[in-house]
Amino acid sequence: MAETRAELRAQREREAQEAATSRGDAPPPPFEDAAPFAETPATARPVAPSESVKKVAVDKDGKREKGIWSYLGMGISAGLLLLAIAVAALVVVVPAVTNSVSLTVLTNSMEPTYPPGTLLVVTPTDPQDIRIGDVITYQLVPGEATYVTHRVVAVTQSTNGDVSFTTKGDNNGTIDEDPVIADQVMGRVWYSLPWLGWINNAVAGLGRSWLIVGAAVALFAYAGWMFTSGYVKKRRERNHNEEVFAATEPER
Repeated sequence: MAETRAELRAQREREAQEAATSRGDAPPPPFEDAAPFAETPATARPVAPSESVKKVAVDKDGKREKGIWSYLGMGISAGLLLLAIAVAALVVVVPAVTNSVSLTVLTNSMEPTYPPGTLLVVTPTDPQDIRIGDVITYQLVPGEATYVTHRVVAVTQSTNGDVSFTTKGDNNGTIDEDPVIADQVMGRVWYSLPWLGWINNAVAGLGRSWLIVGAAVALFAYAGWMFTSGYVKKRRERNHNEEVFAATEPER
C-alpha cells in the first residue's frame, strides 16, 4: 500500500511539471505526503446503536409499553360496551325469550326494595307455586290493566283447592284490604333493575321494536368501530416504528 501511494505521488508530480513547462511556468513544489489512510480491518465490530435505536428496535418487535391512560381508556370503553349489551339483554332479550313482562314501579309502597323508577321483570308463575315472601304482580280487577306489585304475607287454600293471597307493601303499615285470587295474578317478580323503569316508560309509546333494532345496530356498530380503529392504529404504529428503525439502524 505504501509503494502504491509513492508511485501515485511521483506520477502527479511529473504531470504537474510537464504542464508547467508547456505553459512556461515555474515548476510546482513537490507534493507533501498526505496523512496516511485509516484502515479499517475487515473484521471490525460495527458501532453499537444508540439508546434511541435500541428503543425503536423494541417498538418494532411490539414490546413497547403503553401508558396508563391508554389502558384506562380501553378499559372504560370495553366496560361501557359490555354494560350496554348486558342491560339490553336484561331489559329486552330475556323478557322476550321467557314470555315475561317489564313493568315500572310508580309508587313508594315497596320501598326500599323497589323504589319508584325501578324496572321489574315479572315472569308467569303458577299460583300453586307462589309462597309466602314472594313478590307478585296482580291486577286490581281481573282483566283490567291496572297492576299492583306487593309481597305475599299469607296463603289461603280452600277445600276445593283454590288459593288466594294476602299481600302487603313493604313500606305500608297494614295489609291490603282485599285478598288476591288466582285469576288476578300476573306472575312473580323475577329480577329488577333500578332507574331503568323511567326509560322503559319513556320509550313505551315511541315504537319500542324500532328502538330495539336501532340499539342493537348501534351496539354492533360501536363494537366494530372499536375493533377496526384499534387494528388500524396498531398497524400504523407498527409501520411507523419499522420506518424509524430502518432509518436509524447502523449500516453493517
